[in-house]
Amino acid sequence: MPLQFTVPQFIDIEDKIFGPISVRQFGVILGGGVVVAVQYFLFPFIFFIFSGLLSLGLILIFAFYKINGQYFHYFLLNFATTLRRPRLKLWNKRLELDDLKRAQEKSEEKIITVTPAKIIPPTSRLRELSLIVDTGGAYGEESWEVSRDNDLPK
Repeated sequence: MPLQFTVPQFIDIEDKIFGPISVRQFGVILGGGVVVAVQYFLFPFIFFIFSGLLSLGLILIFAFYKINGQYFHYFLLNFATTLRRPRLKLWNKRLELDDLKRAQEKSEEKIITVTPAKIIPPTSRLRELSLIVDTGGAYGEESWEVSRDNDLPK
C-alpha cells in the first residue's frame, strides 16, 4: 500500500482576525479610514461628503472585491502592465558603424583550415562476426570481406 501524504488545501485563504475580516482587509480599511479622516479636516463639509463617499467606495472595492480570484489591486496592476507593454513585439536591433566594422573584420580574418580525413583501421574478424550475429546478417558482410583481405599477412 503506497504511503499517503496529506496535501494542504485552501492555501489561498487568509487568516481572519475580526470575524470575517482578514489582516489585509483590515489594513486596507484602516488606511482608508485615515484618508477619509484627512479629507474631513481638509475639505469643507459638502466636498467631504462627495470625496468621502468616493473614497469609501474605492476602499471597499480594494478591500473586498475579487476578479477571477485576484484582489482588485492585483487586477489593476496586471491591467496597467498589460497596457504599458507594446501589442506587437518586434526585434529591432540598431547596428552602429563600429559594430558593422567589427563584423566585417571578423569575416575577413576567417581562415579555412582543412583537417585530413581519419583513416579507419581495419577491424578484427571477431568484431565483424559479432556485428553479423548481432544484426542478423544485415550489416557487416561487405566490410567483413574487405577487412579479411586487409588482415591477410603480406
